[in-house]
Amino acid sequence: MSDRKEFALYLSEDMKETLEELQKRPTQAIATALIFAMSELLHQKTKEEDLPDTLVELILEASKEALQLTDEVYFAQPASDTEIIH
Repeated sequence: MSDRKEFALYLSEDMKETLEELQKRPTQAIATALIFAMSELLHQKTKEEDLPDTLVELILEASKEALQLTDEVYFAQPASDTEIIH
């Protein structure tokens, strides 16, 4: 399982189009949307009693999760014109 090629996911044309559209958006808008999405995911997957006490704490936790997520994603360009996400 250590071979990164085993984890490669070939992007569909639809996802390529979405990535191209996202690249046109301001970086701050994408980052803000990612933090809000991570906040929603954290809220959904966390038991009510384990949720942070305040919205600020939830946003801070979501921000950490968003940074961790983006640290773990990179793109590799193979010999063909197909993008691979690892």
